[in-house]
Amino acid sequence: MTDRRTGLTLVLVLAQGLLGCGQAVTPSATVPSSTSSPARPEPTALSTGQPTLPPPIIPTDLPGSPPAPSADPVFGALLPHIPEAVRDSCVASEPLEPILAIVSCSVGDGEVAVEYAMYPNRDSMYAAYNERVRVAAIETDSGLCYTDDGDSISATTGRWPAENPYSVDGSAAGRYLCRGLEFPTIAWTNDSLLIMGIATADPAFVDHLVTFWVNESGPVP
Repeated sequence: MTDRRTGLTLVLVLAQGLLGCGQAVTPSATVPSSTSSPARPEPTALSTGQPTLPPPIIPTDLPGSPPAPSADPVFGALLPHIPEAVRDSCVASEPLEPILAIVSCSVGDGEVAVEYAMYPNRDSMYAAYNERVRVAAIETDSGLCYTDDGDSISATTGRWPAENPYSVDGSAAGRYLCRGLEFPTIAWTNDSLLIMGIATADPAFVDHLVTFWVNESGPVP
């Protein structure tokens, strides 16, 4: 498992909609060189809602087989960027503009729900992301979402909502926002892939939520 954590310069029930849904909190993520493993966020220093989705429509060739790529080439372009450990749980939904493709997935025994959406450009992706920040009524660069003592990762919900950039392997990767104590949610962008993710969990699994985001969430290059 690659290590994705926020550095001192670092940058789905789902509670809010994805339109606006192993990485890190004001952290910076570490994207693995392998396309099958997600990167892990690395914290960086502090600088300065979930849509109701249409029912899954992705078909499978055989009963019990993992989701098969649809005829939509955009969906086929999104799927490889979903971490391999998560990919088999994913189903596609009809995207709402400007989203090009969107999938809903689950982690483990369903403790964490996650969506990945691919956008046509950076502006449309950040319009959705910035709307989530606006609803959270906080400033950007406002804080970190978790602590990592090297042995375990814990959510710092007392500081939520919080927003910051994160990095991967020392390079700026995007931004992330953690919010909601009723339905803890982490939303993050990947600037190079134009993918936004939204992961949500029951409050009892908030530490699992942040650990998933840091270590496994991707997207992978």
